[in-house]
Amino acid sequence: MLPRALKGVAILVLGGLVAILLGKMIGEGDYESLLLLCYLSLGIFLLTTPGYVPLLALGVLNPLVLPIPFIYNFPFLIVMFGVCVVKLVFRDTLTHTEFRNYQSCLTLWISVFFGWVAMRYLMKPVMPNLTGFGASITGFRSYLGYAICFVLIIGLPLFIKTREDMLKLFKWMAGLSIFFILLFIPLTITKSLTAAMWLQRLGVFVTFFDNGWLRFVVLPGFGLTLIVLTLLPTLLPVSRGWRRVLFCVGMAAIFMGGNRSTAIMAVVSVLIVSLMRLQFGRFLAVLAGLAVLVGIGTYIGENIRVKSGFGFMRILALTSKRVAQQTEAGSTWEWRQNLWRLAVLEIEKNPLLGKGYGGVENAWLFSTYDEYQRSESDLGLATGGAHNGFLASTYALGIPALLLFLIAFGQISYRSGRQILTFRNKDPVLADMQLFIFTNLVTLLMHVYIGIDLNSPSIWFFVTLAALLIRMKESETRTNQLAASRLPLPTQTATA
Repeated sequence: MLPRALKGVAILVLGGLVAILLGKMIGEGDYESLLLLCYLSLGIFLLTTPGYVPLLALGVLNPLVLPIPFIYNFPFLIVMFGVCVVKLVFRDTLTHTEFRNYQSCLTLWISVFFGWVAMRYLMKPVMPNLTGFGASITGFRSYLGYAICFVLIIGLPLFIKTREDMLKLFKWMAGLSIFFILLFIPLTITKSLTAAMWLQRLGVFVTFFDNGWLRFVVLPGFGLTLIVLTLLPTLLPVSRGWRRVLFCVGMAAIFMGGNRSTAIMAVVSVLIVSLMRLQFGRFLAVLAGLAVLVGIGTYIGENIRVKSGFGFMRILALTSKRVAQQTEAGSTWEWRQNLWRLAVLEIEKNPLLGKGYGGVENAWLFSTYDEYQRSESDLGLATGGAHNGFLASTYALGIPALLLFLIAFGQISYRSGRQILTFRNKDPVLADMQLFIFTNLVTLLMHVYIGIDLNSPSIWFFVTLAALLIRMKESETRTNQLAASRLPLPTQTATA
């Protein structure tokens, strides 16, 4: 008992010292030391963490990217995946057990979809700019994204083999979400251009609110993850009071991120959890509360008087035209609509096989800013950056690719939702794990509509988790049926 108490005290003291050190660095603007400390912490984490699950959780949630030559915005998830593969090989060499009981998560429709992507690539193979980043867009990065997603689907079952691994993954996701929320919220109010520049170099998209505060687009995503997990007590076994506190922390992250789409996703997530758990009272209460908040937000947005800008109250642009105009939040939607119209026109020209990624020569050669603005749409479409994954994939791969994706995604989502309803009372832990995954699948579909392309690793990460959990339950059922069939039949006594 005493060693455990000493361990807790040591962790508390070290945590306090680290918090003081971080506060001092942020206060003094010493971001170079802060960056070195982050690298040191990451290195210690990689060397000391047991198993694979913490590395996978970090890979999914870490907003930073590695500045790998020739490939822009290389996903951190695949870096952690590579570390896990190295650990796996060494462990199997010692134990000869790591590659056993492999459960493939490839379905027929997923295989056909990635086969179509491979066929489209082979029709016009492209390579990265080996001489540097270059002036042309080859499209290699987008195709590489699909290859990374396919490797993820194949390899993830090697590291997550049991329910305990899945539960551990979700707990780590909650802890890392809290960490990044507590890291980015203090940086938001610093108004530090230096901090923004350093984080931009590490791949974090940073912009500014109209009052000069830093706006981290990734911040609301951590809040969304935390909110969903607090609604599922079997996945986050803490007291009700702590769950309420963490729910408020997640809401604060969404609010201070100023991201309207994530706010909508949060509402949808709460509604999905309430509906799938058959909590109709909470479902109606959320709808009623939402109506009240819309009314309050509209009144505040139209009547509030600000001097230095709305700041993170930019989120009120959801309900107030005045806030949308003054914070220029409305213009982003108009820009998306114009980009989508251009994508539709190109799709009509190449409906079956698409236009492919890349194909833009001298993409970064501009003499004026007006020339850049005129070429910005072409750059977005060529790289899959149409801010609508359905249009981006159809533009590049053709209408059949989109249909194949929808069938594959819909099949996994349907089976995930069916497991939630089937095992809600029989196996509540399994149902809650699938509910967390199902909720993320729905919100990711919304994210595809307004942002990410279909080659985003986060999409296929949760698709694979859903398929893996389905496979686990099927395997458990077969094992139980086999064990039952081997039991001796009860003897029957003859009656006179």
